[in-house]
Amino acid sequence: MYVMGGENASGHCTNDTWRLNLETCQWAKVAAIFSPTPRKLHKAVVYDDSIYIVGGIDSSGKSLNDVWFYESAASIWLEVRTQGDLPRRGNHTVVVYKNSLFVYGGRDGDKDYDDLWELKLYLGGADWQKVVLSEPASPTARSGHTCVVLRDAMYMLGGGHDDDVNAVYEFSFDYRKWCKIITTGDPVSKLARHTMSVRDEFLSEETTLDDEYEKYPRAEWEGIVLRRHPEILELRERVRPLTGLPSFSRMARSSRTENRNALSHRVMLQLVMEHLDNEQHSKTVQAIQKESNLLYVKPPEAAKAKESQLVTLLRLSQIRLRSHYLTTKDIFAPDLPKPYDDEFDKEVEVIDHLPGRAKEEEQADVNVWDEPPDSPEKNIVKVLNKNQKLEIQAGTLNKLIEQLVPDADKPLDLAYIKIFVHTHQSFTTPQAFLKKLVQRYQVPVPKGMSREEYKSKVQQPMAKRVCNVIKYWVEKGWGDFSDSRLLYQLNGFIDGCLARDGYHQLAHSLRAAINKNKLSHRMDEKMFVSEPPEPKARAGMRCVPVKIFSTKLTTKQIDDEEIARQLTLMHFELYQAIQPSEFLNKSWLDPHLRFKAPNVIAMMKAYEEVSLWVATEILTQDKARRRVKLIKKFIDIAKHLRQLNNFHSLFAVLAGLNLPPVQSLNRAFSEIPLQTQSALAYKESLQKSVDEGHLPLLPYLDVVLRDILLIEDGIPSRTKVHNLINFEKRARLFSVIQKVHEHQRRVYNLQPVHQVRVILEESINAHKPLKELEAIASRLDS
Repeated sequence: MYVMGGENASGHCTNDTWRLNLETCQWAKVAAIFSPTPRKLHKAVVYDDSIYIVGGIDSSGKSLNDVWFYESAASIWLEVRTQGDLPRRGNHTVVVYKNSLFVYGGRDGDKDYDDLWELKLYLGGADWQKVVLSEPASPTARSGHTCVVLRDAMYMLGGGHDDDVNAVYEFSFDYRKWCKIITTGDPVSKLARHTMSVRDEFLSEETTLDDEYEKYPRAEWEGIVLRRHPEILELRERVRPLTGLPSFSRMARSSRTENRNALSHRVMLQLVMEHLDNEQHSKTVQAIQKESNLLYVKPPEAAKAKESQLVTLLRLSQIRLRSHYLTTKDIFAPDLPKPYDDEFDKEVEVIDHLPGRAKEEEQADVNVWDEPPDSPEKNIVKVLNKNQKLEIQAGTLNKLIEQLVPDADKPLDLAYIKIFVHTHQSFTTPQAFLKKLVQRYQVPVPKGMSREEYKSKVQQPMAKRVCNVIKYWVEKGWGDFSDSRLLYQLNGFIDGCLARDGYHQLAHSLRAAINKNKLSHRMDEKMFVSEPPEPKARAGMRCVPVKIFSTKLTTKQIDDEEIARQLTLMHFELYQAIQPSEFLNKSWLDPHLRFKAPNVIAMMKAYEEVSLWVATEILTQDKARRRVKLIKKFIDIAKHLRQLNNFHSLFAVLAGLNLPPVQSLNRAFSEIPLQTQSALAYKESLQKSVDEGHLPLLPYLDVVLRDILLIEDGIPSRTKVHNLINFEKRARLFSVIQKVHEHQRRVYNLQPVHQVRVILEESINAHKPLKELEAIASRLDS
């Protein structure tokens, strides 16, 4: 609930905006961008998920006629540009019908109005038009009245004079005429400044037929059912600890929040123009204003902000897409781990926990226990491995799950579990995977077996095996549980199935694994047996540059080895954040799946930025000897990166030195010794070093992606016969992913130097685009 303006206890008008959270019953003042002038006796309505206010009276008693709208998602008030003028007024009424606001009556000074005005809203502006009545009869002038809309008509009561004060009038929007309703049993005389609401009593039972329900959001029809049958609601709430479902009061509210359009077209255009203005695309902004007839209003905070509001909102939306907070300007490049459940925005958390919100699972589902017996021709293919043991090569999802959690007479295959856990997102979803594990847990009771015997000999061994697989998944594949829906699903299994069946020790074990991983991912501890080396200084200095805190310090004054170290730490953080699922389904190449590989894309972008930074630093030097000096510096940095086994940053630096604009500096390269130039040939001879280098090691990411693509493109994901999941392909993918995991585990024992890193990041971010570098190089050649 939102409140704006009004008169305070001292009699002064305000323009504060306050919000009441109806879940927590807590008031909070909204730090809105812009605000209308202080006012009272104004009117507010909701249209297209925006709050509109019209007119009112200011502190001096002057009437107003301006129109403002507020977007709660962006916390911004903007004035509507209108064509035509509404006579100033306050204490009037405003209603919404279709795409228009209708204003009736009100007072300006001592004068009451009896006119009806329509504000037609459209993308980029609005038009005031006085409503021309089809019949001259109309209510008398008034203020302090109320109006409500029902179906295609507006109803008005009170605020009039003499005999007309309690009359009820109906205005037909279609026929544009007023009609006085003859009533009996009038309320208290002389109604004014009252409230009125309307209820449609003609909603028949026919609106609740099954075919109509399909058109309603779940919260709508579920709410109707539970309100009409409170006994069902009571039962649902009583069994909630067993089912793990959220409370209905939270679930119904969040559904509406999720489905509504958060931003109108007008505000969206304002956000787009602000972003374009922030990126210095002024001509594009002018063109948008001209075409949309919408004036761009620059927020006062825009000059101080590091990014546009659009980028900020996109960052927040990524929580729903990838469950990551982003900290760099690239919204696809996460830099921090996701916040955990207790840090979640409550509204987003509730939405994510709604059952059935995820994509529909696979095809018509067949329970694991209803899968037909093994048949090489239909559902499973096994081959002999090097040890002459049968291993699964392909199968249906149910058969793969059966192999993952075998019966008690067969051993668990840890190697198989590793492959399945780290590659399952290439053939199913984490939600479907967990669902299948729960199905495997729910072993049917064999005929003729007592309940006690079933529990001790059948269910208990299977429960232990299922929980062991889930525990491994939680410990080694925690990134999958960044999706709070999956974690909610797992908590439902623990608190529901395990608690119900009395497996409290297993439930405690899984709870402990979850809590341990939450804590360890927050702390991100690194253990070393030795102290990191001291930061390197340039020759003749005791430590880092004396002017380390100076705003004039540049990368040219920082030791080459220290630059290599900080580059290594920066890029290794990105590499360490890559999840196994990011290497699956070639998601980094598919525009529709790129959001699933944010860290891979971030590393690719970091490579490109460093290469352009190298070229920018060299080409922007005004003298040839300085360009030669910088080329030598970057070659030395490359040598230090090689010593650190940081091939990703190394190749990025070499790529910058080999860019055509840099290579066109023939004179500069002629002054560099041949021995130094030979360092540029590293790239062609380092494939073995990437595979055989000592840890810690940061491989050139393109080598890893190339190996993944060779498997993805060379081996089909499913068999041609019976369309079975090709598990042999997943085993090969895992062999590459396992190498990456080994690299990620062995971190660099280097000391971060914050000031150096900040200078380095700012310098890299200031790189010039390739076309501009080519233009600079052509001028240098001439």
